[in-house]
Amino acid sequence: MIPARDDQRRVWFVADGEDASGAKPTLTMVSTEETEERRDDCDKGQFDVSSWRLPVPTLGDSPHDLRQRFGNAPDEGIVRHAHENPGGNAGAGISQSPVYRLKGGQIDGLAFSQATSR
Repeated sequence: MIPARDDQRRVWFVADGEDASGAKPTLTMVSTEETEERRDDCDKGQFDVSSWRLPVPTLGDSPHDLRQRFGNAPDEGIVRHAHENPGGNAGAGISQSPVYRLKGGQIDGLAFSQATSR
């Protein structure tokens, strides 16, 4: 878990893909969420994701921030936005998606994924 302010953040890195050359494993998803739960079996993270500067809304931002960036978002629940690039990486199709969980008027969960097809 990653400490941020007084909260804990749970972060997952999924590397279950391969790049255009067939190299494995390739990072395909990063997910993070705020949590009040503390776990004894979870190591303290070695970095703080709150310093990441991204061109999309992130943890703690509001549904309004999502609407400004993507045009639509609920006040509560889960929303996914997708960017499709059919001729992306050397002719391979690329699909990139941020997925947001909104609760209590803010983003409290976020995942980024990328899938490449040949």
